[in-house]
Amino acid sequence: MKALLRIILYILDLAVVGITISQISILAPVSIAKAHSSSAFILMSDVSPTPTPTVTDQITQNIQNVTNPAQAIVNLVATIFVFILVIIIAVRIIKIVFTRPSNLVVETFKNSTGNSDLDKVLPGLTQSLRERLVKEINDYKEQTHNYKQLSPNPNQPLSKGPVPSENVDQQLTNLLKSLQDAATGQIKTAVQLLSLVFPPRGTKVIAVLHLFGETIGQPCISLEVTDLQDQLEPMLYTIRKASSVPALPSNNQSTATPVVNSSSQQTVGHTERGPNELLAKWLQTILKRDELPKQYQPNKSMTEEDKSEENKLDLRALETQYIELHRPVARWLAIELAWRSWAAGERWTLSKKKHTSYQAKLWNFIGLFHLATASDQSFSNYPFFFGLAIQDFQRVIDLIENSYKSKNGKQSKGWYLPYENLGDTYILWGLNEQDNFEKEKNSISSKQQALDYYNQALDYYNQALQYLDKKTIRHLPKVTGAEQKEIERRIQVEIGTTQMYIGKLTSDKKHIELAKKIFVSVEDGWDATIELDSQTLYNLASFHALQSESSLAHRYLAYSLVRDINRYYAARQDPDLISIKDGLETLITRLNQKLHDDPDLKFKKGKPFEDAINKVLSEANWLS
Repeated sequence: MKALLRIILYILDLAVVGITISQISILAPVSIAKAHSSSAFILMSDVSPTPTPTVTDQITQNIQNVTNPAQAIVNLVATIFVFILVIIIAVRIIKIVFTRPSNLVVETFKNSTGNSDLDKVLPGLTQSLRERLVKEINDYKEQTHNYKQLSPNPNQPLSKGPVPSENVDQQLTNLLKSLQDAATGQIKTAVQLLSLVFPPRGTKVIAVLHLFGETIGQPCISLEVTDLQDQLEPMLYTIRKASSVPALPSNNQSTATPVVNSSSQQTVGHTERGPNELLAKWLQTILKRDELPKQYQPNKSMTEEDKSEENKLDLRALETQYIELHRPVARWLAIELAWRSWAAGERWTLSKKKHTSYQAKLWNFIGLFHLATASDQSFSNYPFFFGLAIQDFQRVIDLIENSYKSKNGKQSKGWYLPYENLGDTYILWGLNEQDNFEKEKNSISSKQQALDYYNQALDYYNQALQYLDKKTIRHLPKVTGAEQKEIERRIQVEIGTTQMYIGKLTSDKKHIELAKKIFVSVEDGWDATIELDSQTLYNLASFHALQSESSLAHRYLAYSLVRDINRYYAARQDPDLISIKDGLETLITRLNQKLHDDPDLKFKKGKPFEDAINKVLSEANWLS
């Protein structure tokens, strides 16, 4: 900009010099012109009288002769300046329109708890969620990079992503407003249309804090996620944590957002059960305990005024409970934002078949994130993520069934993966319920629920084997002959693992023996050193650990972790591996160092692979 001003000043200096030269050159011709005009006046005086120019007229004419060239130069300079300025503004508008970042607006929480004191901490709670959301988004990107081959488009680079803020970026809006104020006529109309054609893009999140239940309210957060350009459908969701004392549901029927309960049982609406039955169930739960928690105990010395505030939780306790909800809320938001990012990147796909395959891979990918969250022990209080994973995988199945049905109504093509993932979801959910049963010996419902989930897992694993033999859908990952055998072996191991869990839960040796037969069949003639599937190796390690066969369990677990080192998170928490936990941390440390020194170790097979792992097992005192 400074250089542009210097050029303009230089042109103005030249104009001033030109004016001075013009004045000097005009003075001499003036006298000659006067002589000629006098002669002409004498000769033509007889024809028509011409008034003699006065001195004032001559000065005026001389000034016009001087100022006209200078005015032309000034006009030219002004035109050039305006032209350059227009180009600069146009380039800036284009740059902002096509390179502006996507917005992620997380508005300040709204308080609907009935406790006005909570208003004081709303800004802090909101900022805490924004910070947590940044971490969850970064974790999602890291996991996407690790499992990029499963994503809808492995070649699509991951965007940096916006930082959560309170307001939409106003750069383009402010620039267009300034132009609109300065412009007139048709230009002003065009600028007004620009603001309509290029609205802010990105996502807006509105969160409402409220209490679920009238008598003993459980803190929950309702979320509304909308696209600023209205190109994606809005999403409504409510998340709450299960309490040791269940909340008494409201008499008001919900007509908006479905409440996502963190317990394994779905929230029951009044269209299915009446308020009296719900009240009786709640009272029965209370009577099983010796006394209510202190915060729920009635205080007989309370005044009438105090009683009106009886259901309001202490501000600090309420704030703490909402902070505890930040992690599941941020994780849910991160996965929702991931889906929106992938879905927005696919909008320009024209082929119907490509659209179907892209959507199938997308929902399967998002389902894997929900499943990974649900199986994380730190999210054990929020098993609704299992339900979300099931919805995602079922979407894939419905999408394929509706797109590839033959004329006789039978499905000519299929994809095994969503069925296998559904089996994984139900077996992990069953383990969660079985854990609840073992912690609460009288929880018969948890035992039955776990058994139901295991049986559903077996059903989906068997369907996965059926669809593995069907023709692969175009644009979905193709399965070669060698890969098909590997996948079939993995699913067989998963079936055997499920039978083992059923036998353990029901104390039925028949299922244990069936599981042993499956594992013996899988291992017969199989070389574990060429197995690249980490999950198959991990499940085999779990089986042999439960059978107190530590030597095989150690080896299979080491093989599994080398193929996918990220499994060590699960290995540290897996109760099936308790018998071989000694030395696990040493093993993980040695494997990490080995993979750092030799990154290709995870792809090696046969004798070189076995020798390298034997050395690590020896260092961890796991070789026997």
